[in-house]
Amino acid sequence: MTRAGTTIALGLSVALTLVACTGTEPEPVPTPTVTVAPSGDGVLRVGTAFSLGGSAKASGAAQVAGVELAIRDINLAGGVNGAPVEVFHRDGSDPAAFAALVEKGVDVVIGGSSVARAEELAPLATDAGIPFLSAAATFAAPTPFTFSLAPAPTSVATGLAESIAATGATRVTLVRAEAAEYELLETQLTEAMDVAGLTLATTTPLTAQAGPTVAEVATSTPDVVVVAAPRKAAVAAVLADLVAAGYGADTLWFAGSSVGEWKKPLPSGALDGAGGVTLGSPTDPAFAVALEQTDPGLTSTTFAAEAYDATVLAALAAELAGDDGGPSIAHQLRAASAEGIPCASFAECLDVLTTEPDVDYVGRSGAVDIGEDGNGGGVRFRLWEFSSANKPTLVGK
Repeated sequence: MTRAGTTIALGLSVALTLVACTGTEPEPVPTPTVTVAPSGDGVLRVGTAFSLGGSAKASGAAQVAGVELAIRDINLAGGVNGAPVEVFHRDGSDPAAFAALVEKGVDVVIGGSSVARAEELAPLATDAGIPFLSAAATFAAPTPFTFSLAPAPTSVATGLAESIAATGATRVTLVRAEAAEYELLETQLTEAMDVAGLTLATTTPLTAQAGPTVAEVATSTPDVVVVAAPRKAAVAAVLADLVAAGYGADTLWFAGSSVGEWKKPLPSGALDGAGGVTLGSPTDPAFAVALEQTDPGLTSTTFAAEAYDATVLAALAAELAGDDGGPSIAHQLRAASAEGIPCASFAECLDVLTTEPDVDYVGRSGAVDIGEDGNGGGVRFRLWEFSSANKPTLVGK
């Protein structure tokens, strides 16, 4: 239900001891015990706010499928606190999406397909007292109602450094577009390569004029060239000249949004065997099949595992609290994700709770340990290999 204005009752038991001037040792102060007043109505309602259009359309659909699959598994296990879970979907790119979910009486919202959109939704959730979990974005300024299962922002840089180091290469040249996201990647990659024992020989701006780019790459004498740029025809033309200059698929790696199908003027087979790294968790084949059965039109599984895990965690938090109210769920999310008895599904965790007081959910995306900052994704990346059609195929981590 809507939680705007909900009061969280804090029961604090604090013993204060006055210390005399004689230097008497102070008595230990008990840790405050925080309790949350139940506010649910007996039915857990999950709302989603994933972007379903534009560049986020594919991953948005994947996250919806992840939530739907989690709801199915939860309800097959008996639901939450003995009642079936309900779910409502709205397009997260619509400014009115959150208000529409509140009107439906949701107890938790899962969404935020980009950092910018997640930051816009976060204060709305906090004001309403509804926990907001993002599968795709971390929060720079978290609140008691914002949580993230998204991979750490440094995941792509870490994945590139680890994967390149594994090939035996030592010198790397970064060819990147001049935009904020690629500048940030350069900073992260520099730090990750230092840890992996690699050297960033140089960074070359990628422009429509191939000559200067290719010449600067050659001057840096790299073992590996990392490309970080949007997949546009002008960029593909520069890539074609790089390949012609001898920087073939065994030399090229692609980062983040650069991983995808590269079309003309690149010749067929130009990228056959090249590597790529993107943000997200590798998808278990059986889970991928289940997602496709949930939505046969899926073209991506990006962040589906994180969305599935966010849904299960919310359900487990409601079970631990014995209440489906938003404040209760927010209070128990950390407990459901760490320091308990490990369990790998909602049904398995319910079984653990019949004899144990706490669980540690290890989900589809891996271990989920939500910290004090509300973030719990950790370093997770996807490893790709390009085919002769210049298209990437997921090969894992």
